Amino acid sequence: MPTLSPGVGIVVPGMSGTRFCDTSGIRALVMAHQRAKAGNTEFLMVVPPGGVRRVLELRRLDTVLATCPRLGITLLAGDRKPA
Repeated sequence: MPTLSPGVGIVVPGMSGTRFCDTSGIRALVMAHQRAKAGNTEFLMVVPPGGVRRVLELRRLDTVLATCPRLGITLLAGDRKPA
């Protein structure tokens, strides 16, 4: 599995505009998380309350993937939910 480019410290996929996420999307997120982890890169998803967050919870991925409801202050303050 390839890692991310050297020097990348954090990857932040923004899911704020995403209304639906099926198993293909979930698999892509998990693979991206694994790549980030392999490269010692932080992976923090921006997932507001709603359908996508619920899918992550149902799949118990909220215990694996770090998420926050908004990028702004949450990311800057380091107030991250270790999901």
